[in-house]
Amino acid sequence: MKILHNKNGDAITQDFVSGKFDALRVEKIIANDATPLPAGYPRLWFNVYAHKVFITNLTGVTLQEYDI
Repeated sequence: MKILHNKNGDAITQDFVSGKFDALRVEKIIANDATPLPAGYPRLWFNVYAHKVFITNLTGVTLQEYDI
């Protein structure tokens, strides 16, 4: 298990084996975002590059981008 932190210091748990965040933990990333992710994505792919997390749907479309 690897722990990521967003810019507010909140710990985000990464499911290291599957390469997915569960939606409840994704909500911690986007808690202060004006346009939260739509309901109905129980699991979301993510990619981490340097200090950014890109959350995508299962077809690879980027839904949100966050600084961490």
